[in-house]
Order: sequence, then structure tokens, then C-alpha cells
Amino acid sequence: FGLDDVDGDPGHWRSLAFFPLMPYLMRGVSFVAFLPAEWAGALISLVAGLVFAFAAAALAGRMAVRDGHSRDGADRDGAARDGVRRSMIIAAVVVTTAPMAVVKLMPYTEALFLALAGWGLVAIVDRRWGRAGLLILLAGLTRSTAMGLFIVLAIAVIAGDRRNPRAWLAVAVAPIGWAVYLLWSSAQLSDAGGYFGAQARGWNSEVDGGVATVRWLWESLGTSRETGYAISAVLIVLVAATLAWAFTEWALARVAAWRGARVIAGGNRSSAFVDRWGRCWPVLLFSCLAVGQVLVSDGLMHSRPRLFLSGVLVLLVFAPVLARMRAFDRAWVLAAWVLGS
Repeated sequence: FGLDDVDGDPGHWRSLAFFPLMPYLMRGVSFVAFLPAEWAGALISLVAGLVFAFAAAALAGRMAVRDGHSRDGADRDGAARDGVRRSMIIAAVVVTTAPMAVVKLMPYTEALFLALAGWGLVAIVDRRWGRAGLLILLAGLTRSTAMGLFIVLAIAVIAGDRRNPRAWLAVAVAPIGWAVYLLWSSAQLSDAGGYFGAQARGWNSEVDGGVATVRWLWESLGTSRETGYAISAVLIVLVAATLAWAFTEWALARVAAWRGARVIAGGNRSSAFVDRWGRCWPVLLFSCLAVGQVLVSDGLMHSRPRLFLSGVLVLLVFAPVLARMRAFDRAWVLAAWVLGS
């Protein structure tokens, strides 16, 4: 409140679209460290980005190790342990150098949200329900895309620990901050149609089932001469295709495992569908939900690559592949990835 009008609308119609944790942290760090607000925000993002890198590494380690044993059954073998460590380091590098990851050095909410979401997912995979509930509660005070975390937490409890009262308490607690802020902000934005009304009027952001996304892709790739828009459009297609491939492969692997069947594809290949996620399937599910939430909404289309960072953990699926490459091949692939980003 107290902001000047923006495009003829009250300033708070725009400002209340942003969840409160990052602004309050910026205010606190600015007060304690005697820093300008924008410097405080950049410092928070830098630290949160590093915390997120460790979360990605932890998840990559859990993908490579199941029930205390490496996938190849050689948990005591030094080469196997080196492979796991290499995969963890590569995962941290890949997710922190994805396209638009530069915002993790800016006073945006992406780094803080990803740090909380990443370690919240680690807690879900480890079945540390109290920790998961607290971290996801804080994530819900950071970005609206935390809704995917609430869903993943509930499904994980149903699938793996439905008889545990503490697990259900975490499910109940996790969305409280998110819901309270939506209710409070909607009350302040009643003249704009509530929180979602202000989103639609101030940011042109509303759920339309993906119609606006498809229309924008068609125009950007077909008739537009804006290079930046074309690059954003290509990234949207690549992100959607990567998630579709990863989810489809995982689903088919689970179906094959459920049926007790092995799908043979050639003489030297053991199975056509490999469960690359193991017990880390919550990471894949959250990535799909976070990106899907963006795809089915209207809004600033050229900023989609930044918004897609919420689903960047899907890239963990490539870490073991890169870890098995020769050092030279791995180096030039990672260099090309960083330069391309």
C-alpha cells in the first residue's frame, strides 16, 4: 500500500501479487547488514542458490542409491561411490546453470523458492514429514507454485506412510501460510476481484487451459521476427518435451514393474523402460506440476523460461548419464550447456 498508481490501477493491485517471505527477508537482511534493499535481495538469492545446489546434489545421490546400495549393487566399491559423487556434483552444476538461472543472482524469488522446495523434496524422499511440512510451509509463503508441493506431499504420504499421524499433520500444516496469504490478500483486493482477479487485471495471468500458450507459440515460431520471443518459444517446447518424455518413461517403467514384465529391445539391452527416479519420483511429479501450472496459464510469455525454473529439478535425470561419460566428453557437454544457457 502507499504505492503510486500503475497504468491507472492502484499500486497494491500489482504489489500484492507477490508472496511475503522474500520481501520480509529483504527488509530484515537490509536492516541487520545495513545494505540497500536490492543488495540484500541479491545476497539472499546468492545464498539460497548455493543451498539449492546442495539440495540438487542430495537428490541426485538418492536417485543413484536405493536402500543403502548403489544401483549396480556395489556400494562398497570405490568406483561406484565415485560415480555417485560425480553424479551429485554434475546435478548441482546442471540445475544452477540452466537457462535463466542468472535470476538466482538477482532479487527474485526463484532461488529462495527452489532452496526451500529442493530440501522439502529431500525430506519427502527421506520421509522426514515434520521437516517436509515446515519447509513446504515456508515455500508456500514464497511463490504460488508451491501448490505442487502440497499435492506431492499428500500423495507421498498416501503412497508410503498413510498410517502415520505425524505425516498427515505435515500435510495439514504445509499449505497454511499459502492459504492464509491468499485469503488475506484477496480481502485487500476485493475491489479488483480478489487475488486472482488482480492477477488477471494487473499481470494478465489467469488459467485458460493453455490456449494462450499455444497461440503465442504459433505466432512466435511462425510469423514473429523477434529473436528473443523465438528463443523463449523454443525453450517452452523443449521444457514441455523433456517433462513429457521423463514422465512417460517413468510411468511405463512403473507399469512394467507392476506387471512383473521385462520389455526386451534388442539383444544387449535389458529393458526398454528403466525407472531412473526410484524413490525420488516426488521430484519428477513436482517438476511436472510446477511447469504445468505455468503452461495452462496466460501471462508474460517471454518470461516463461524464468518461471520454468520451478521445474528445473527434472534435469537430475541426465546427471547419471553425464557421470558415465569420459571426462573429455563430459567437459565439453557441460561447457556447451553453460554457454548455451
